[in-house]
Amino acid sequence: MSENSLAKKSNNWRWWLLLPVWTYLAFWSAQLIVYLVLRLLVWLGVPLTSLSEVLFNTGVSLVVYLVALAVVIGLPWFIWRRRTTRRELGLDSVLSWRDVLITPLSFVAYMIGSAVLMASLVSLFPTVIDLGQSQQLPFSQSMLATQWQYTLAFVTLVVLAPIAEELLFRGYLFGKLRRTSAPLWLSVIITSLTFGLAHLWAGLGSPLQWTVAIDTFALSVVMCLARQYTGALWVPIGMHMLKNGLAFYLLFVNQTVLQQLQTGSGLLPFVI
Repeated sequence: MSENSLAKKSNNWRWWLLLPVWTYLAFWSAQLIVYLVLRLLVWLGVPLTSLSEVLFNTGVSLVVYLVALAVVIGLPWFIWRRRTTRRELGLDSVLSWRDVLITPLSFVAYMIGSAVLMASLVSLFPTVIDLGQSQQLPFSQSMLATQWQYTLAFVTLVVLAPIAEELLFRGYLFGKLRRTSAPLWLSVIITSLTFGLAHLWAGLGSPLQWTVAIDTFALSVVMCLARQYTGALWVPIGMHMLKNGLAFYLLFVNQTVLQQLQTGSGLLPFVI
């Protein structure tokens, strides 16, 4: 193997390791930055506590996602002029009927894959994975009373979160990995592990969310393959919205159905 080939291979491995770390750190650093700014505003006497909790959490979620995207995409361009293209993000084509038709089929594949993976891991680690664990979310049932509160929560969880997270993980991370000539299987595994880990830790004092991490890993595998097959981000966004929309209905609108499903199977952790 020539020296140029060895140098290129070494450089690829460096980026394959650096990209997921960078994306993960950007995801959490955005939350830390927003948290510190909010603490500063409170210290300066800004009456943030007078805001509605639902409105406040919606605004915070929006700012966190914008900061995360600005950090992960904007900072490399600002410092090193490393530009992220629309093609890398999977946004260089318009939504097609093929994307619309593939989305529900991919969602079914995810549901089956997640159930099989969850059942396997629960049997292997029954003391670690708790299917009854509650996911840490910016909203709770007790917060939502009026139509506008439900609307804000729906927009945050079912529209904003899927778009922002798909741009970060299946867009930026997966797109960059494929550009560095990472094998498809490695790109899928790295992206999905990073996405799962991003949902594992819910903050200081909170238990690790193993069920959420496993479910989001399975979801990411299917979404990465859909992104690769279609060349666009539309199917992953649609799948993510469909998943979060179903979870929103079961967690906030009709919990009776969720309880019946979980009682019947024990393997249906509807997470967002």
